[in-house]
Amino acid sequence: FKTEIKIGEGEVFAQVISRFIVQRLFSDPKIMKNKKYAIGCGKLIVTDAGREALHAHFLLYTCWFLYFVEAAKATSCMDDVFAELSREVLSGSGAPMNKVFARMGFKPCFKQGFADDYNYKVTEFADLADGVILGKLIELVTSCPPGNLISRLRNPGGDRLRKIGNVKVCLQVAAERGVDVGAIKAESIVATNKEAILEVLWKLVGVYVGADEERNLRRASLALADRQGGKFALGVVPEGAAGEEIVLHLCKQIGYQLGMKVDSLKDLRDGQLLA
Repeated sequence: FKTEIKIGEGEVFAQVISRFIVQRLFSDPKIMKNKKYAIGCGKLIVTDAGREALHAHFLLYTCWFLYFVEAAKATSCMDDVFAELSREVLSGSGAPMNKVFARMGFKPCFKQGFADDYNYKVTEFADLADGVILGKLIELVTSCPPGNLISRLRNPGGDRLRKIGNVKVCLQVAAERGVDVGAIKAESIVATNKEAILEVLWKLVGVYVGADEERNLRRASLALADRQGGKFALGVVPEGAAGEEIVLHLCKQIGYQLGMKVDSLKDLRDGQLLA
């Protein structure tokens, strides 16, 4: 609004803000001074064009306000904001803001969880012990859909059982995404056992590096296929191939160029292709 709100001595903050909202959100001095939008002296009569202008003004500034509240993250959801505004500004009107916006087609559905405001900074092993940061790390490294793992975790809140439950979920999802978690116990991670935490981290490093190497191998396969001009029957590495399948396919492509037949990785034992 580009306006400084001054609160006089003895004035109640809520009343000052309520008055400002009524005068500047539900109305607009510039619109009301325009004869196209309001006519008459004293008590002005709003024209049809004025009603549309005031409606647009209200929607614009309300949306900006809601965006600010959402970005500030001081509240968990818009329903809380609507309830507070209805109580402080629209009390007695019989028109709760959530119902008013629902009639206009706006129905807030997002609600912030504890993970949205969680501090993901890691300074020591203990920061990984409650499963939240570990879960976010597993999501990123294993290419989980955003929030797929984090949404299954509970706010640890210093509770050991919740932490163990969170870490168990993390290890389960990691295993489902192809990470070999072996015999790592959730209790060991919650107890800040450095060996257990390091083992998980190294497993994730292996997945990350492996994914990078896989991309490099696929690029090499594509380059060889282009060089062979489509004569090689196998073409590039199949989309669903992984690990040894990618390596074998690339070896077959190289063998084709050198006039060597490669049917399995055992054919590499004589060292001729690798040489």
